[in-house]
Amino acid sequence: MFRLEAYDTQYGTHLNTRPIPVVSCSWSQSWNTAGSMSVTIAVGEATQGIDLNELLVEQYTLLALMDGDQIIHAGPILEAPEWDAESQQLTIKCGGGWSLLDWRLVLDPRLNERSYEGSIEVDEDNPSGEWVLGYGGSAGDIAKALIGLAQQWGRLCVNVPVGLTEQPGIEPLSVSAYAWEMKTIGSMLDDLMSMETAGQLRFDPKLDADGRFSWQTRWARTGIVDHSYLWNTLQPDSRIVLQGVSGGGTPIATQVWATGGRSDGRILITRADDESSASGMLLQAGNASNTNSLAALHAYARGTLAASRRDRTWKLRVGREHQVRVGDHIDLRVQDEYVYERNRDGQHTSTLIALVVTDVSGNISDDYLDVQARQRATSVNGVRPGNSNPMTWLASRLDRLQSDVAAALTPVVVRRPTVARMTTTRLTAEET
Repeated sequence: MFRLEAYDTQYGTHLNTRPIPVVSCSWSQSWNTAGSMSVTIAVGEATQGIDLNELLVEQYTLLALMDGDQIIHAGPILEAPEWDAESQQLTIKCGGGWSLLDWRLVLDPRLNERSYEGSIEVDEDNPSGEWVLGYGGSAGDIAKALIGLAQQWGRLCVNVPVGLTEQPGIEPLSVSAYAWEMKTIGSMLDDLMSMETAGQLRFDPKLDADGRFSWQTRWARTGIVDHSYLWNTLQPDSRIVLQGVSGGGTPIATQVWATGGRSDGRILITRADDESSASGMLLQAGNASNTNSLAALHAYARGTLAASRRDRTWKLRVGREHQVRVGDHIDLRVQDEYVYERNRDGQHTSTLIALVVTDVSGNISDDYLDVQARQRATSVNGVRPGNSNPMTWLASRLDRLQSDVAAALTPVVVRRPTVARMTTTRLTAEET
């Protein structure tokens, strides 16, 4: 049974003495974002004795939606609750654990020891240490440092991650910011986790043994997999429904250029190429920025190329008992007139699609979850509608067509060549 609890965002202290009555509540969680929750409370007899105006204070209070001992979603109140006097209902908008870091700036704590009023002189080319902050290493290392920086300015109920598992052989990342840019730690984490090899960062809500609330920071370069599911949509009682497949919004590119800032007549520049671009026409994309970090330019170029693929979003309706989390793996068996593999004789076969969950949403009045996922691996031999890379997909289709024609004209068996892999993307097409 669902219930709503309130906690202090600084210390995680439980605030309400009895559950807060809820009329409706919906939540949404996505890959490397804070997530959101909307709550409606009916003010009346059930709320007698609860000072909602004092309890539900934006930024100082967080709300947690509970189902038994499980926390479904939790987040700080983002703005003043909206009161509808006609219906006597209160609507509250909440974020997620990531949202707390939008209220902390990327500033050296030493700046807090000084008094600033009016103009000051700063050497932009060679600023003193307290005016620039930079971090390097894996995305987990950098996230740990940024969360630690936030805690130096004042306590938040977000645990600084410890014991993050490193994956060797990965090029280190780097981020930096000048104090006068007034970047938030939340936005810096956004920039960090948009890099190609950053992986997944998640803030999981939990309760300690004494009932104190906190967010546990988790990171994994290859994604956070709490569950691996094998689902069959052909099974009537599975409560797994494939609703459809939609196209991705990222244009295809086979070559990406990126330029940075200029200094002393020199300019930073980098380029990323799709190694299989010879299989199709050249499709270029580019971006100009003022960054002085070559690593940031590399990350942008490779990340743009990685995102540029014939990708698809798979939309599912899933029974809430499955407790799906963003990052989970799904092997989904389907049989569909559009999503299928074909045998040589053209017959449809039931297809097992390997997916990774990117979005989960739900509401307390529905015992199904809305789940979105993307393919984490695909076959190059005719999978529809989405493969990891458009050029690999095109090459495989042309190759199979040539093979079929040759087989029809001669009894000689034609051996099909292996499709080239892309080395610049996280997802690669593999023959099965």
